[in-house]
Amino acid sequence: DTVTVIVNPNPVPVITGPTTYCANNTPTLNTTLSYSSYNWSTGVSTPSATATQLNNPISVTVTNNFNCSATSAPYSLVELPVITTNSSIDICQGQSVTIHGVSQTTSGVYSATFTSILGCDSTSNVTLTVLTLPIIDGGADQTVCENTSVTLTATGANTYVWNNGVTNALAFIPNLGTLTYIVTGTDNNQCSNTDTVQVTVNPNPSPVITGPLTYCANVPPTLNTTL
Repeated sequence: DTVTVIVNPNPVPVITGPTTYCANNTPTLNTTLSYSSYNWSTGVSTPSATATQLNNPISVTVTNNFNCSATSAPYSLVELPVITTNSSIDICQGQSVTIHGVSQTTSGVYSATFTSILGCDSTSNVTLTVLTLPIIDGGADQTVCENTSVTLTATGANTYVWNNGVTNALAFIPNLGTLTYIVTGTDNNQCSNTDTVQVTVNPNPSPVITGPLTYCANVPPTLNTTL
């Protein structure tokens, strides 16, 4: 009598696909050839496994048409970082700043995507805030007489710098004529603005009495002053 023994080959499943992937992307892993059934260690039974199903290390057990089964060698993927950076910049009204290579003057969020040396896209978000300038008031224009002290007091900021040697809220004696004084005020955000005040100094009169130096009794002399 004879007995025939048929030995069918076991499948040799091999996992193919990327060895690295960028976070938030979806790499796909496959097995070679076609089998009658698939059983991935991630729990799916399709010919492919995607990133949402990854759980390193990964293996797949397949069954061929001879109903023979085999499991692949473990396959590991390395997740590469996708970096998102957030930063903020404050500038004063009228200023500009370069963000991602472009000069910007308007408040908003400016985003740019860069590709790292590993091939993953990373995002940089920069929030730009344009601060309003302080409203500086140096006070009203003044007209004074010669040798009269003047005090210039500005408001609307935290620190003040006057030109012409003037100190804020400190009395001084201005020179003759009309002079414009400029004050620069700076607030807590280091934003500055200016205001101007005119101070007019009028000369004092120089009266001189003219007339006789002697006079006869009972004859009143007449004295005059210059105009």
